[in-house]
Amino acid sequence: MRPIFAMDKDALVAIGREHWREYLPAKYAALRDAGTLTAELEAAAELTLQEMAGHRSAGFRQHEAWAMAREHYLILPEEPDEGAEPMPITAAFNAMAEKNRAMRQIDDDED
Repeated sequence: MRPIFAMDKDALVAIGREHWREYLPAKYAALRDAGTLTAELEAAAELTLQEMAGHRSAGFRQHEAWAMAREHYLILPEEPDEGAEPMPITAAFNAMAEKNRAMRQIDDDED
């Protein structure tokens, strides 16, 4: 991901377009084909900016607000690769999964 200097709507739309094209190709193609890609990107950018403004007014710096808001509307998780092989279930995998469950439980208990 390229560094963020200008945090205006146009910059966020460009970042979102680049991200969606690379990591959400099915969503990108469907929205493009429907003629709604730009409108969806603009909406995601606007929601991101609104959330960032809330974080900024709560005292967070711009880069902190960006880190907190970007994955909610604009930098969405990558689409699953239908052709990818599933991860083999091994003792190491089970140990990692158990550690992750324990860490989530600790986080939940602290809240």
